[in-house]
Amino acid sequence: MIVMLDLSSSMATRLNDGTTRYDRAVEALSDIQKNFPGRVVLITFSGNAKMELGGMPGIASGSTNIYAALELAHQFDDMDSKFYLISDGEPTDTSELRIFDLAKTFKDPINCIFIGQDDDYSGMKFMKELARITNGIDSGRIEPAMLGETLKLLVTRN
Repeated sequence: MIVMLDLSSSMATRLNDGTTRYDRAVEALSDIQKNFPGRVVLITFSGNAKMELGGMPGIASGSTNIYAALELAHQFDDMDSKFYLISDGEPTDTSELRIFDLAKTFKDPINCIFIGQDDDYSGMKFMKELARITNGIDSGRIEPAMLGETLKLLVTRN
């Protein structure tokens, strides 16, 4: 499975319980890594994208370059891969149309999990369309505290 995780600066936003979206993502990744050892490829993105060979993300800062994440993940496409995109917002570095054009070239579905603000309708709409284009699952907007459970459900469902 390939997990593409947003590391933009907005992921450092504090939640009501004092944690951040980033903290919740790290917890979810740790849990998934334990349940599926050696089967998770982590790609993080902010201003650029990179594979995290150690399996855990760096620090949250920068923009939301979803295009770069998809471009890097594309090498794993058409291998019966399971893609999961976790983000709290819309792309900031590339137009949505360019991202959708790249997504259309994927043969394996991209499943989207939106952990942003519940009033960020444009972010939710973007993630929903990205999942639709690739025949993936759009989990809709979820609370960051539920990220681990949502990811586990998606992984076992696919």
